[in-house]
Amino acid sequence: MKTSPIMRNLIALLLLVIATAGVGQSYEQLMQARMQQQGITMEPNNDPYEPLGFRGSFRMEVEMFKDGQAQGERSLNARYAFKDDMVVVEMMMAERPGGMRMLYDLRGKWNYILQNEGAKRTAMKMRMMKMTKTDATPPQEKTTFERTDAIRTIEGRSCRKYNGATSNGTWEAWVAEEVKFNMAKAMRQISGDKAFDQWQGIEGIGGLTMEMTWNTKETGEKMIVHIHDLTSGSVDEALFSLDGYSVMEMPSLPR
Repeated sequence: MKTSPIMRNLIALLLLVIATAGVGQSYEQLMQARMQQQGITMEPNNDPYEPLGFRGSFRMEVEMFKDGQAQGERSLNARYAFKDDMVVVEMMMAERPGGMRMLYDLRGKWNYILQNEGAKRTAMKMRMMKMTKTDATPPQEKTTFERTDAIRTIEGRSCRKYNGATSNGTWEAWVAEEVKFNMAKAMRQISGDKAFDQWQGIEGIGGLTMEMTWNTKETGEKMIVHIHDLTSGSVDEALFSLDGYSVMEMPSLPR
């Protein structure tokens, strides 16, 4: 498992859109130029809407290591909020101390970048795009795993330990099986990126992975994922509201 180039580039480009919103170049044009350099194509996301079947929120922390050294520039700290047809992601990044908030309308296929600058509140509106790697798709890698008897409490949630392996490495995960949420489905609807299937969408594992450690065989990389502050069954509706925001629609590619 590797960190997703699609998600890393998406975060970087959302920052770029904020910086260049006044130059008249469309969000998709900016995205296309950057993604082509990375071997990624993009197109309007016209995939059918699928309700997420979950209401709740949490904070995700991802730490990356290579040969035992922390890779801070590849780490992630973000807050997520979900309901059936909307997702909110707030990125916490050193280069943007105030954070950055994105709102995804899964039913209408829109996403918004929300900015608060004092009393001024602006929402940049753009079509959701689907991104895929342009190189040949490798055969689906088989993941083998074992559901163990080990139980551990993480932030008040009873979690069961799973051990797994692929040809690229091994992983250990602690899963809150009572939390019925398919996070991979949510991430696919946002970006079309299937990388999350490798740790939050493995067939046969139900629930939300609260903690995971992944070790690669060849590159010496390690990824540690933590889920914090999980709530399920309810969510703050104000997080999904555009009330008080001045909405500016960005130019889009034809659908």
